[in-house]
Amino acid sequence: MQTTSFTVGPLRGMDQRWKPSPDTGARVRDLTWDGRDGWKTAGGYRRIVLGQGSPPTNPYASKGAVTSLHFFTQHNGGRAWLVYENSLGEMFAFNGSNRASDYRQALTFIDGTAVTGRKVLTTPWQRTQSVSYAGRLYMVNGYDTPLVFDGEKVERAGFDLPPPSPQVFALGNAQPFSGFSMTPSRNIVISTATTPQYYFKLDIGLGPVLDTATDKQKCGFRYKQTFVNERGQESPASAASGLAQFFNRGGDTRGTGATAVAVSLATGGTNVVARRLYRTQNVFDPAGNLLTLGFGDTYYFHSEIQDNVTTLFEDTLPDSFLGSALVEDSLGPWPTGTKYLVSFKDTLFVAGATTNEVRFSAPRFPEVFPPDNVLDIGDSDLGPVTGLYAARNAVVVFKQRGVYLIKGDPVNGFFALTLSKDVGCQSPNAVVEVPNVGLCFLGDDGVYALQGSFENEGVETRVIPLSTPMSEVVKRINRSALPNACAVTYHRDKEAWWAIPTLGEEYPNVVLVYHYEVGSWSFRENLPVLCMRETSDQRGYLLFGSYDSKHAGIHVYTRGWKDKDGEAITPLFETNTIDLGSLYRSFQPRHAMFYVAGYGDNELTLNYAVNRSLDSVRPAVQALDQQYPNDLFPVYGSAVWGTDRWARLRQVVVRFDLNTQQQGPVHVLSLTVAPAKRNVHFFGFDLEAATGEQRLIKPLSTPVGVSQR
Repeated sequence: MQTTSFTVGPLRGMDQRWKPSPDTGARVRDLTWDGRDGWKTAGGYRRIVLGQGSPPTNPYASKGAVTSLHFFTQHNGGRAWLVYENSLGEMFAFNGSNRASDYRQALTFIDGTAVTGRKVLTTPWQRTQSVSYAGRLYMVNGYDTPLVFDGEKVERAGFDLPPPSPQVFALGNAQPFSGFSMTPSRNIVISTATTPQYYFKLDIGLGPVLDTATDKQKCGFRYKQTFVNERGQESPASAASGLAQFFNRGGDTRGTGATAVAVSLATGGTNVVARRLYRTQNVFDPAGNLLTLGFGDTYYFHSEIQDNVTTLFEDTLPDSFLGSALVEDSLGPWPTGTKYLVSFKDTLFVAGATTNEVRFSAPRFPEVFPPDNVLDIGDSDLGPVTGLYAARNAVVVFKQRGVYLIKGDPVNGFFALTLSKDVGCQSPNAVVEVPNVGLCFLGDDGVYALQGSFENEGVETRVIPLSTPMSEVVKRINRSALPNACAVTYHRDKEAWWAIPTLGEEYPNVVLVYHYEVGSWSFRENLPVLCMRETSDQRGYLLFGSYDSKHAGIHVYTRGWKDKDGEAITPLFETNTIDLGSLYRSFQPRHAMFYVAGYGDNELTLNYAVNRSLDSVRPAVQALDQQYPNDLFPVYGSAVWGTDRWARLRQVVVRFDLNTQQQGPVHVLSLTVAPAKRNVHFFGFDLEAATGEQRLIKPLSTPVGVSQR
């Protein structure tokens, strides 16, 4: 036979299809791809806050799983906040701009009380969602009150109900003229010891200026009020007050006879800092006849009472001094049952109720949702809305089976388009934008990419499967626990992560990693991920919240850590079956020479299997140092300063001997390479094999026949 050398490389990621390329792997674990076109050891993780004492205690212990992470910055990144929630319903904030000495600062809930009463579900659910808008963080979960955090305090976002309607009554002279009427009717009160004096003399008042004592003008007004929070967001208008009607009379020796209206205002909760008062014009004509109903239903801005304390307001403003008309359709409450929210073109989009609706706010007023700002998305038989994502040119709406786009702008209006009814998403936390790939999401049967610009720019907008090479892993996903899956794009290592629960697991136990610069997949284990977030500041940390009590807390992933909070990093590359033989050609492997970076006496191990066997050929792995034996470089950790030479990282060749003589005819071969410790960085390998023709080959089906079973 003739010995032939086969070069395999550069190596690529996992491919679990039947006829994969020989440079791909059946298993690629705890490895990351780098710009030198090779695979090297992935990172580990540590808790971001160690706690107090020596040794430090875990401040997250006994606090349950970290169910959601939220990150936002203020002052152009000068102030960074990490908000997290645990499975006990407690919510905390961590100031990432400061040194982590005090491990947490509790947020306050509505009305200034501690966080209590937040709904906690034991079944898989989508958990708290958030969006950063105008230097604030808005958070919803579909069950509890929507919250907004400004870095100092947390309070209710928007308003759920309009305020109570104002109570009104006319104010007249202490001795009213004959024929003076008020609604409601009240007796004159001279003493104020027990009851306020409702009637008193005024120098100016409502209505026209009258010349003589015999002149009189019938007047009537209705009022509405709204609440305003400290962010300038206005509540829906209250119902109209009763009609305050009276006569303004001409002046005489006892005074002008002018009249004012007292308005009793309602106060709101702790989130209310001001109230706005609206009033009709006089609803009576000069003859005292009631004007048309439409005229009497138009309310104009009157005043803003800049406190939440004043309950009695005296109205003496003539009609000519009223402001602009109140457009009640421009106001609206925060939608109930909101589970998802995104910001797009200065507008907040929310969804999550049992209907197919997506609601959107008034532009630049993220807490005001006019009643007409609603879009009906898809058919009800495709399931509820399961996620929103704000892309560059559209809001992407996901349903259980369906993908839709919302396009347009606040000036010309928004509209919805159907993109696909074939695939959907049930993992709202597993939607990420991957550079040079598109918007990627986790469906029932794998990861999909939504490609295109969502505009008429000559690029087709389409949905393509991305996880086809990972078909075996995808089949193991526990679909009933899909809401617990999550994803993140880690730009520092050019990776996209999907943490998925496999069959029999409630929480994610495998992380699928897509190396988007090379278009390859790998996987990692021992990462107890329930939620993930890449910090959006210049540091770009990858943070994740843990569900495992042994590793409780929030952790940061980096290649600087040597392990996974005590769990070993175990890099491994198992090649796919290298098919270089056939029934008519003999294949006898002799040597495998791996091109690796020199890591000294950190041994590289190899084992191999033939003919798709489940067992390896060798009973134990073969181990060799990752360096040239005739040109040793100093070893990290043992080199002596001033004595040994310091060397740059270089590529070396590690040669392994292969022996398959006891295995019979070899048709396919697979190699499994891993470092004995942690460090490895390899680029490819050469395979030497003896090949040649085999003669007198007779198919088994000829003398034996084909089995009918």
